[in-house]
Amino acid sequence: MWVTCTLTSMAIYSPSGASAGIGFSIPVDTVRRVVNQIIRFGKVVRPSMGVNVAEDRVVRSIEMQLRKELNGVLVVEVLPKSPAEKAGIKATALRSDGTIELGISSQK
Repeated sequence: MWVTCTLTSMAIYSPSGASAGIGFSIPVDTVRRVVNQIIRFGKVVRPSMGVNVAEDRVVRSIEMQLRKELNGVLVVEVLPKSPAEKAGIKATALRSDGTIELGISSQK
C-alpha cells in the first residue's frame, strides 16, 4: 500500500510579530524536488525550449503595419545549444531593406 504525503512547509509573514498576517505554504513534493536539484546542480533547473519571443504589443504593432494577422509566437532569439536550435528553429530577422524575415524551421 502506497501513501502519498501531503504535508506542507508553512510560514506566516507578520510585520508586528503576532500570529496574524499572510500565510505561505509549499507542498512537500515541491520542496523535495527543489532541494534535490539544489544539492545536485547547485541551482533549480527549469525546462526551457531555448527561445525568447516578442511581447504581444510588438506583434500587434507588426500586424498593424502588415495589415495581416500573425498566428503563433514571434521568435526573436534562439539560444545557442538549446533544444530549439537543435530542432532547427530560426529567429525572426529584420533585413537591411526594412523587410521582416520570419524565422522558419530548417527541418521538415
